[in-house]
This record gives sequence, structure tokens and C-alpha cells, in this order.
Amino acid sequence: MWSLNQTMGWSTKSQAPPSASELSSTIKPPAGLTMPRSDKSLVFSSLSDGSVCGLQNTWCECDATTFQLRSGPDYNRNKFKIPSLTALYEVVAVDFVKSDSKVENFGSRVEIPESWTSIDTHHPDVPPLIIVNA
Repeated sequence: MWSLNQTMGWSTKSQAPPSASELSSTIKPPAGLTMPRSDKSLVFSSLSDGSVCGLQNTWCECDATTFQLRSGPDYNRNKFKIPSLTALYEVVAVDFVKSDSKVENFGSRVEIPESWTSIDTHHPDVPPLIIVNA
């Protein structure tokens, strides 16, 4: 597992964080390195919604239409849900990082392939890549 020390940079569990002088020469790990993508054909578990996921400690694509979304301005009263439409974005990578403090601008700490950022979305206000930090 990779750890992120806010002042020093990246390290692995078996490696001490780099010193301040080493940080400038530290290579950023590629995005998606910490959590590999699994092939759905390698079924590890069947989820309650009927979807399946591959090997343990991996991620795989799912059908966005299996998600139920809150519907209408009066959802709190009627609790009505509807199936989602197709996904707006495709998941291209997942990372799991342990940090001793909040990680700001995670995208600047990993190497992001140009092919992920050069997609034409055909709309000036829709970015080609969204990074969710949860």
C-alpha cells in the first residue's frame, strides 16, 4: 500500500518516506496503481443488486442503471426513487491511499495519462476527467 505524507511525499509500507532533498527527484506513481482493475469474468463475489465483482481488493465496472436515485423535489416526503440513466463518465482508475491528513489536489500527486485529459467532451463546461476525493 502507498502512504502519502503531506510534507514528504509518497512511500510504501516497507519504505521510509523520502527526505526533503529526495522529494524533488521522487517519481509520481501512475494513477490507478494502488487498486487494480478486475475483469468481471473473474467472479469473486456476487453483490446484493445482482452485479458481480472480480478478485478481492480490485474494482470493476458496473452498470449505472442498477442504481436507484432520489426523484423529485419532494423526495423527503414520498421517498420515490427511479433507476439511473447511463453513466455520464467512465471510471478509468481507482486509488486507495492512506494519509495522516487531508490530501489536497490528489491529481497533482499522481501521473495522469494524457489520454485521460485530452478527451473532447464537446462542451466547454464539461471536463474530460473528474477526480473524486472521498
